[in-house]
Amino acid sequence: MNLFQCKNGWISLFVTQTHWPLLLKVWPDHDPELDDPKWINSNLRRQHADYINAQVTSFTSRFLKEDLAELMQKQGIPGLPVNSPSDFMKDSHIQARGFFANVHHPVLGSFVQPGTPFMVDGRRSAPSSAPLLGQHNDEILRGELGLSANEVAVLAAEKVV
Repeated sequence: MNLFQCKNGWISLFVTQTHWPLLLKVWPDHDPELDDPKWINSNLRRQHADYINAQVTSFTSRFLKEDLAELMQKQGIPGLPVNSPSDFMKDSHIQARGFFANVHHPVLGSFVQPGTPFMVDGRRSAPSSAPLLGQHNDEILRGELGLSANEVAVLAAEKVV
């Protein structure tokens, strides 16, 4: 398992003993040395990581990370593109799942922010903007703590809140 350079970033590949022959199958011009059955052994490949990683990178660097991930997955080889934050926001799967939402903030205006990372009964809770400084003071001080309006006014006059 490692990260390998592609034309537009990186891909994470997890190649076990089962996956090694599959990788060589989709990599027709690999070094014939890699056909030696000894390389099926994951421990041996790990011991010779500098050599193996350089060889694999010579293959992966020809592809866009998304295209290579699709090729690997079609062959049954675990591989995923390493996404930048921008890539993640544009990812079609993430978009289809409705993970990001537009939120309106009274000072900042509208912007996109991540929503809740999980669903309950197939739905995400609606995201909201962060509260303004002191926005809920009265609600907390009077409602939750039971202070009178006069006590809250004193705290405000003394610049405690």
